[in-house]
Amino acid sequence: MHGASDVTVVVRTVDEQALGRLLARLAEGRLPQRVIIVDDRGVPRRGSRPQLPTDLAGPLTSRLTVLEGPRRGPLSARNVGWRAATTQWVAFIAEDASVPAGWFAALQDDLRSAAVDSGRPGLATRGSSPVVVVYGRQKAEAAPVQNGERSEPEPRAEPEPRAQGGTGVQAAPWETVDAAFRRDVLAALGGFDERIGDPFLGQLEFELRAGRRARFVRGARTVTHPAATGVRTGGMPSQQGRAAEVLLTRLHGGAWRSDAGLPGPRTAGHLLTSAAVALGATSAVVAAVGKRRAAWLVTAAAAGGWAVGTANTMAERLRQSSPSPPATVWIVLTSPFHPLVATRWWLKGARRAMRATPWGPTRPTAVLFERSVLEAAEPAAETPASAPPTQQAPASAPPARAAPEAAQAVQRLRRAGIGMAVLAAQPEIATGLSSATSVDAANAEISEQLGGVDVWAVCPHDPGERCDCRPPRPALVHRAAQQLGVSTADCVVVGQQEGFLAAAVHAGVRAIACPTTSGPDQDGSVAFETEPSLDRLVDRILAERRFAQVAAAL
Repeated sequence: MHGASDVTVVVRTVDEQALGRLLARLAEGRLPQRVIIVDDRGVPRRGSRPQLPTDLAGPLTSRLTVLEGPRRGPLSARNVGWRAATTQWVAFIAEDASVPAGWFAALQDDLRSAAVDSGRPGLATRGSSPVVVVYGRQKAEAAPVQNGERSEPEPRAEPEPRAQGGTGVQAAPWETVDAAFRRDVLAALGGFDERIGDPFLGQLEFELRAGRRARFVRGARTVTHPAATGVRTGGMPSQQGRAAEVLLTRLHGGAWRSDAGLPGPRTAGHLLTSAAVALGATSAVVAAVGKRRAAWLVTAAAAGGWAVGTANTMAERLRQSSPSPPATVWIVLTSPFHPLVATRWWLKGARRAMRATPWGPTRPTAVLFERSVLEAAEPAAETPASAPPTQQAPASAPPARAAPEAAQAVQRLRRAGIGMAVLAAQPEIATGLSSATSVDAANAEISEQLGGVDVWAVCPHDPGERCDCRPPRPALVHRAAQQLGVSTADCVVVGQQEGFLAAAVHAGVRAIACPTTSGPDQDGSVAFETEPSLDRLVDRILAERRFAQVAAAL
């Protein structure tokens, strides 16, 4: 670990008061390099939203970045956060978590103990498997309310497995309150599946996609999180998780629960109870209209089935939640309708899952190459994005040539219908070492050798000008995507220099370092995917596109 620069902390906020308490705690002890706040609060019909309490962050204030959230749930907000991060690790922390003063230092210790090698962009390994997630430990707190305010809780030593979303899924060991993820793995897998909604099931689905060869470990750091309170513990809204479970079954097969070591659901019981209610209601109408004795008997039998289903549901909810007396009354009153609500969400999830395709990384429609990746030798008319003017190329430098393997890779991409752009930082235009005409001629020659390039996006400014298009700033990436007529979400940037890779990350674009046999020009402060050769890179991109086409046809 190189220190705080290896971890970005991401917080989704919907409550400015809870966020203020968290920021005040994060400001104590060792400070993270960057904290990204995804503001997911709703927009009021009248007036404006209260200001976020960033002033409570103290010395952390200058390291805060506030992003507008998509307001589509926790997983969507997380995707916004990690895409804006540029570090090897991204730590997600719940805004209502109570963190100790040394939490960030403990997080870094956990990453060290997981054998993290931040000097390489590849996966950290522990034994023979990559470590992709390091979870924190959670203490549940009782949250007594006195005089209208929450008093300081007395945490329990270690929480027992608790039900998530009322679906029968147990939380241990997957915790949504405090979890650190490898950013390059998030990018490679496309982040969290936003269709799931429930953050716990979303993290579980991410683990299922990562596969058996990846490792998910628990660190020693601990946070305290409020226990569920209120009369409606285990109530009706929790059944929304049923729709996500149907999607998980569609994506990962019926064995996903057993693979994750989780108990089976009560879906069959809820469906039978709901069928009994539907049958009883229909037969009651028939009996009332036709006055048929058989219909009344069917109605009575269906009512008995509803009663049995209600009793089973009530017993299961009481067993899972250990509720207070007011919550017990609520469970008794709502249990007759619980299977009906669960069935409604199950049917809604089944309808959505019928044509669902696997979540994954961007299926690129355009590839943006850093110029040096395509050249056969060191670039003659280009200097690194971070180089001072004293290192600029001499006017007598020979013209650059496209590498043969680069020409083959570009032609394969073009045959597949993938657009292509080249990104270049060429300050020699601003310094007068080369004219814009000669630079354009050299670029045109490279284009001809490659078999054609759709767009050239060039930054002609001197590094001292601090222009928006000089990597690692993202404007050059945005310009290339705009000229290609595609969204940045559908692009991939391929580069060697860290400036270009960081520009891609800042633009929210997938970044791949290639080729890596000679070692990309980077110091480990930016996380990205890697490929050893252009041939392997094209194989990967074309395979992803074929996979997307097959999945879309399912």
